[in-house]
Amino acid sequence: MDLYYSIGLICFMVGIALRFTPMDKNKTMKERNKFLGLMLIIGGIISMILSVIITGLINNKILAAKISGVTSIVIIMICVLLTEIHFKKKLLIKMEL
Repeated sequence: MDLYYSIGLICFMVGIALRFTPMDKNKTMKERNKFLGLMLIIGGIISMILSVIITGLINNKILAAKISGVTSIVIIMICVLLTEIHFKKKLLIKMEL
């Protein structure tokens, strides 16, 4: 069995670890890890679903693996970008108060 969805599975597992591991250093870091964990869980699930669909539609296994890998990496980058945007907005709101 070929595991084209392994990057999505790894993202899902890292997201669970970030989401549910207690972080005692500071409140901001804890909240950031929880938000990024949630994004990685969602991104991992989307990545696994897309990888299964892509490998089902494309008969060339090498091409399907490359497309699935690139899709998963793009989803990871979007998750990190959304986390940064979320905290910049939150920082601006906190500064206004």
